[in-house]
Amino acid sequence: MSEDSGNDEMLDLKKNSFEENEKVQLTRHNKGEIQALKMNRNERRKQLRQKKLLQKPYHEVIIKAKPIWEKLRRHDTPIEEKKRLAVDLNCLLQGSVKSLAYAHDTVRIIQGLFSMKMKDISASLFDQLKDDVVAMAKSKYARHIVMKMLKYGNTSQRKHIISSFYGHIPELACHTYAADVLQELYITYAKSKTRNDMISEFYLSKYKLIKDNVPSDLSKVIEENPSAKEVILKNIREYLLSIADKPVLQNPMLHRLLRMYLQNCTDNEKTEMVDCFIDRAIELVHTNDGCNAALDLLWVSTVKDRRKLLKSMKMHVTKMCLQAYSYIFVLAILECVDDKVALEKIVLKEIFSNLESISESKTGIKVLLYLMMSRDRRYIPKGVIDILEKGDNKQHRCKKSLPVKAEEIVNLSSEPLLNFVTDHLQALLSSGSTTLLIPAVLEKAVGNKRPAYEAICNLLNQSCTDRHAVLQNLHLQFLLNKLLINDRRLLGGGVKSNSIPFAQVFVELLTVDHLREYCKEKNTAFIILHLYETGLPAAKSTVKALLKNNKSKNDAMEILRRKIHSD
Repeated sequence: MSEDSGNDEMLDLKKNSFEENEKVQLTRHNKGEIQALKMNRNERRKQLRQKKLLQKPYHEVIIKAKPIWEKLRRHDTPIEEKKRLAVDLNCLLQGSVKSLAYAHDTVRIIQGLFSMKMKDISASLFDQLKDDVVAMAKSKYARHIVMKMLKYGNTSQRKHIISSFYGHIPELACHTYAADVLQELYITYAKSKTRNDMISEFYLSKYKLIKDNVPSDLSKVIEENPSAKEVILKNIREYLLSIADKPVLQNPMLHRLLRMYLQNCTDNEKTEMVDCFIDRAIELVHTNDGCNAALDLLWVSTVKDRRKLLKSMKMHVTKMCLQAYSYIFVLAILECVDDKVALEKIVLKEIFSNLESISESKTGIKVLLYLMMSRDRRYIPKGVIDILEKGDNKQHRCKKSLPVKAEEIVNLSSEPLLNFVTDHLQALLSSGSTTLLIPAVLEKAVGNKRPAYEAICNLLNQSCTDRHAVLQNLHLQFLLNKLLINDRRLLGGGVKSNSIPFAQVFVELLTVDHLREYCKEKNTAFIILHLYETGLPAAKSTVKALLKNNKSKNDAMEILRRKIHSD
C-alpha cells in the first residue's frame, strides 16, 4: 500500500468521525426545536411565555400570584373573598414588590391591590415602594403604580411623593413617561402653593434663589432679584427649546412656564419661541395659561408662521371651538389671518361642516356669534373682547382693519348660517344661548332671509291650535321682540338694506285672530307693540285692526293705544 493511499484512508476516517459527532450534536441541539415544530402556534407561544417566566427573578412568586390575581379581579368574586385573596396576595409579594413593579404583567397585580382601598395593604406596598417613586415615574409600566398611589393614597403619602419629586421637576416634565405622572399630580392633587413650588424649580433652584415664600409670578421674582433676570430667563429659554420637539407639551405646568417667559422676555426672544412652538399651538390652547401663551405667539408671528399654524389646525378646528379656552384662539385666528382663501378652506369650512355640534356647545355658540357680530358686546362676553384687544397694537397683527375683516367673515358665513338657522330653528329655540344666534344671523347676514322668516312664522302658525304655546315659550318671545326691534332700527333710522323686513313677512303669514291672542297677555302684547313701532304701513294697519273692540288691559296695550292716539 502506497503512502498516498494510507493518507486518504486516514482522512476518510476523520471525516466520517467528524460528521457523526456533528450529527449527534445537531440532534441534541435541535431536539427542542423539533419538538416545537410538532406543536401548534398556541402551544409554542405558551411554551415561550413559560420559558421567559422561568428566567425572571421571583418567578416562583409570579407563578403563584397570577392565579390569585385572576380570581381577585373577577367581578363575580364576592367582596369578602376578594379581601381574603388580597391579604394572601400581599403576603406573597412581600420583599419582591420593587422588582415586580417594573414588569408589564405584574404591575397590574400591584395596581389592583392599591385599587382595593385596604389601608393596611396600601400602607405595606407604599412602604416598600416609597423610596423609588422618581425611578418608577420614569418607567413605562411602574408609572401607573405611582398614579394609583396618588389616587388612593392618604395626605401624608401624597406629600411624600411630591417631596420626592422636588429637585427633579424639570427632568420629569420633559420625560416621555414621567410627564404624565407630573401632569396628573399638578392638575388633580397639587394645591396652589405646591404648584408654585413646582414651577419655581424651573428658574430658581439652580441659582440658589429659593426662599421660603416664593412669589407666584415670574415677574415678581425678577422684580425682587433684578440682577438674576438674565440668568433666569436664559435658563427657562434653554429648557423650553429642549422640549420643543418632545411629546410633552400638553402639560399645563409647561404652559404656565411658557406664558411667564413670554411676559418677561424681549421681542427677539419671542420670535425665537414662535419658530419653535407656533405649529404646536393646538397642544397649548386647552388651558388658560397655554391659550394666553399661544395668543402671544400668534400676535408676533409673521404671515409665513401663520400659514404653518393654519396647516397644523386642520381637522382640529371643531375640537378647539368646543373647549373652554381654545375657542378664544379661534376668534383670534379669524382676526389675525389676512389670507381669506386659507381661512375659508381650513377654519370656516370645518366650522360649517359641524354647525350642529358646535351650536350645542356653550363655547361653540360664541364662535358662531362672533362670525356675525365680531366684537359686539351684546353677544360676545366682555372678558373675551378684552383678551382680543390685547393684540390690537402688535407689530404683525393684521394688514386689514378689524371692520374690513369682520365684513369679510360675514360675507363668507352668511349663506351657511342662514341655511342652518332655517333648517334647525326649533332646535335653536331650545335654549337661551342658541336662540341668540337666530337674531344675530338675521340682523347681519347678507342674502335672502325670507326662508328663515317664513320658518319662524310657520312655527307660530303650527302652535296656533295651542293657545299657550307661544305665551309660554320665552325664547320664542325673545326672538320675535328682537327681530321687530331690529326692524324698527333699520326702517326708522333709514339704514339701507337689500333684505325684506321681518315685520312684513310676519303680518303676511299670521292671521289677525292669531295675533289677537297675543294682546291678552302682557309678555306677548309687547310683540304687538314692537310690531307697530317698526313703522311699516302694513304692520301699523294690522295692529289698528287688532285693537278694534279689544278691551285687553296691560302695560303694552296702554302704551300702544297712546302711541296710536298720538300718531
